[in-house]
Amino acid sequence: MPDHVDAISDEDHLVSSLGMTYCHLPVPFDHPRVDHLRQFFALLRSYPGQRLFIHCIMNYRVSAFIFHYLICFEGYSPAQARSPILDIWQPEPQWREILELGYDSLDPAAS
Repeated sequence: MPDHVDAISDEDHLVSSLGMTYCHLPVPFDHPRVDHLRQFFALLRSYPGQRLFIHCIMNYRVSAFIFHYLICFEGYSPAQARSPILDIWQPEPQWREILELGYDSLDPAAS
């Protein structure tokens, strides 16, 4: 988040100055919601066939979201979609809920 002590100042301007498109999807670490995940899906799907660089400060949020995206939209199995970071992260209950979402609740048609 831009107000985090370790955030890169003017990240949006730095990225844009390098000729890349900057998109910011704020997901509060202490309060992720399913609608954040659906917004993430919609954002990724708005750049079909393009290479994207997606990050967050510790890569936990993005690892959780990419996990679901790869399964729902790219046909990966959960084992294939799982980032090694998910093996070392001890997620808080709100993130465990996101990680354990059933795919029926993440219907790609709803994105």
